[in-house]
Amino acid sequence: MSQRLPRSPVVLASLLASLAWRGALVGILTAPLYCCFGVLYALLLLPRVLLRKLDRRAFGPTLDAADGGGMGGLLLALEAPLALLSYVLYQTTKFFVLPMMSSFEAARRGVDETWVDKLHENIEDPGRIPRLTVFAAICWAPRWNTHTNVHVLWLMDPPEGEATFEVENVRQRGFSWQVIFYDGRQQTLGSIASSPTGGEWLALTLRTAGALQLTIRPYLFDGCASATLPRVRMNGAEVTRGAPVVFKRERLGFNARLKGAYETPLHWALQWHTYVLLCCRSMVSAEAVRAIYLPVGNPETQWLYGATQQGYSLRFELPASLLEEHLVFCSVYDRASFPLLPSLQVERPSHTLPPCGEDGFWATRIVRKDGTATSAEVLPSVQVTLERPSRTALH
Repeated sequence: MSQRLPRSPVVLASLLASLAWRGALVGILTAPLYCCFGVLYALLLLPRVLLRKLDRRAFGPTLDAADGGGMGGLLLALEAPLALLSYVLYQTTKFFVLPMMSSFEAARRGVDETWVDKLHENIEDPGRIPRLTVFAAICWAPRWNTHTNVHVLWLMDPPEGEATFEVENVRQRGFSWQVIFYDGRQQTLGSIASSPTGGEWLALTLRTAGALQLTIRPYLFDGCASATLPRVRMNGAEVTRGAPVVFKRERLGFNARLKGAYETPLHWALQWHTYVLLCCRSMVSAEAVRAIYLPVGNPETQWLYGATQQGYSLRFELPASLLEEHLVFCSVYDRASFPLLPSLQVERPSHTLPPCGEDGFWATRIVRKDGTATSAEVLPSVQVTLERPSRTALH
């Protein structure tokens, strides 16, 4: 658990007042969009189902996993208005929710003094409000990383102008990590990753203006069940205080329960555009697709992603040499971006995943075992297709 300082009544009152008016504003602005989406969804449901069946008949036993076999013109004509409404709803909601998150952290100034596993604590702790946590996660980083729990450290008052940050170079067999620095609008400022050849501390100097959010993505592999997260210094003074934070593999278990416990029609409306975007990605620039699909992607990680189809399995073909130095993780999501097949790892040169129970999309993260940045040169060597299970054997 995080180290916490007492909260004053003034701070709590300020927090509640800020959240109340911002929450009301979000509701006023997004309720009409959500209602329009619901009405249009209902009106187009039957023709979309029929056209979807026609599209499926044209699918072969093997599909391109990048666009999931694509989408027919007639079906696209019906999906496009829903996708546009969904995208506007998502961007509008996100525009207001992110400042709400920043206000919440500002009101907690001085409360957390170490790495906090927010998702696990807020979802698993009966004293928290997990539905709000899930909603905020869908708005901020909708592609759940089901292979680690992102830990967060907020620095609300960094010195204006420039600051030097140092991260302890923790090296442990079966443990890989990266620390990413974001500003208050979730723009990436820089990163530090574990280094097999670096010293005890790894340094990074950044221009600072306002609050900073540090996130760490710890990955465990080769039988490693737990690891201690690194300490952090700012201008020579340690900002992670208290007992060391230990990440354990068992803390990933909640990912398998998210869909059944917390998914709502609102989440479907917020993320409906994503599947359509990926099915039609040849019509959109690669930069735009990535910006929408991965709004806060880790710069130390290389990504592959695309659309999935119900009843098809993702099949990976890659060289054994790549697996010697890299971790290849895959998560499959439904159209609301909730984990459908979480926490999967590609461990063999030829590897077929379980069939997808619904239409949706997938994301593969390629991470170096030593924690350094993964080169984009590895991507062409990884081939991903969608296969009908009747034509493949699950390995």
